[in-house]
Amino acid sequence: MKSPFRKLTAVVLIAATLAFITPYLASAAEMPNMITEEWLELAYTNEARIAQGLLPLTVQSDVVNVAKIRAQEIQREFGHTRPNGQSSFSLLDNISFQTAGENIAAGQESALEVHTSWMESPGHKSNILNPKFDTVGISLYRYKDGYGYYWAQMFTGSSKSPVSLRVEKGASVQGSSPARIEDLGVIIAVEYSDKSIGYCILSKSMVQGYQAGYCADQSITVKFGSASASISLSGSSQANGQATASPASVILTGSHISPSEIKLSWNAVIGATGYSVLSAPSQNGPYSALASLQAGTSYSVTGLSIGATNYYKIETALESGNISSNTLAIRARPLRPSSAGAASGPNTSQVSLNWGAVNECDGYAVYVSSQANGSYSLLETIEGSHNTSVVVSGLHSGGIYYFKIVAYVQIGPVKVPSVYTGVIATQAR
Repeated sequence: MKSPFRKLTAVVLIAATLAFITPYLASAAEMPNMITEEWLELAYTNEARIAQGLLPLTVQSDVVNVAKIRAQEIQREFGHTRPNGQSSFSLLDNISFQTAGENIAAGQESALEVHTSWMESPGHKSNILNPKFDTVGISLYRYKDGYGYYWAQMFTGSSKSPVSLRVEKGASVQGSSPARIEDLGVIIAVEYSDKSIGYCILSKSMVQGYQAGYCADQSITVKFGSASASISLSGSSQANGQATASPASVILTGSHISPSEIKLSWNAVIGATGYSVLSAPSQNGPYSALASLQAGTSYSVTGLSIGATNYYKIETALESGNISSNTLAIRARPLRPSSAGAASGPNTSQVSLNWGAVNECDGYAVYVSSQANGSYSLLETIEGSHNTSVVVSGLHSGGIYYFKIVAYVQIGPVKVPSVYTGVIATQAR
């Protein structure tokens, strides 16, 4: 078994395309619930398509929901076959389409990073630039272990064409207009010839007449294939006729790098001018600043006290004010257990294992293998820092067994491990 504590940096990519002919049923019309990084990946995808003379893609809630399921599934089993053995396209059974494709990736922390990886891979690039696709679902799933970031793009095509446009969500930035129109966060709704509705974020190649750094009113033209519309932006950078949207939520996650170091990660926020990393010894504070970042969405905290619990949150600076992330509790890993050994048990099928106590931990996990450098599997979990021995039974007489011990701390439902002991070799009598 691969150690779950190994830091993984490899980027994994797979692409697949599938064709179907099915009758069309209109998709759900509500705007999907997506985080900033997912909207930005849609913007990057559409910029790549427009540069090749292709129609932009829109998102629809039903296809986005498929992508959300797939992003979580590839954390468990990476590939285009689902954990239940079915094709990834089985999730589209209740969605009508003519063609479909899927891109998945793991390990990329940002929309720009995953988009660059996909565009450098011929199979993924082919899906992104497929002229038969008109809809995409995009999802980013963050998980504490493994690659940490899991991405899914599910594409569908239904031979439909855009008919009309409207502003669905106004801008969230006040003051002068930002350098990138994507940072306004304006979402447009696109009505198609089959009466379905799709949504996309405005990106630079869709608009004409936009002036960055402009405080007065300005009018821009939005083009989406054969459909076009004029949108007025007021001096407060707000799309006319639309309420100002609240800033995106900031979702903070953390992962252990070593017993005394953690890496904090969070999603980018459209219109952000910087981020502050705050910490406190208790959930209610007071919080003090660890770092201020002009760019980037991750930060490593070092020098943690073994076993201590710290609380973190991210404060995002916007022109319209500050917003804070969720509060994240991180407990530093315990020390490595020491003085591990083994002795024969009272009969031929038992051995007794013992190790040095780690006062800061909540328990221990015992792993076993038939080879010193082989694959180790979890044998038993023992709660309590004072319980430093276990009798292992059911062994075959004369067999040689190899054991490792690891201490852990409990944070909610998660057991955060330390480092393995050395290998304990013993032979059953």
